[in-house]
Amino acid sequence: MQMKSTRVPRGVQVDEVWSAADAVLAQGERPTIERVRAHLGRGSPNTVAPMA
Repeated sequence: MQMKSTRVPRGVQVDEVWSAADAVLAQGERPTIERVRAHLGRGSPNTVAPMA
């Protein structure tokens, strides 16, 4: 019998980064890597930077 995988993707996903950047912009601030990370509450600069 095969079991379905119910694993949740680990780490920060690109759509989360873009949503966080949009939220930072909506607050009237420039969406820097640090501000995006602060909004997300997680993610390393090396992970977030290529997605921004």
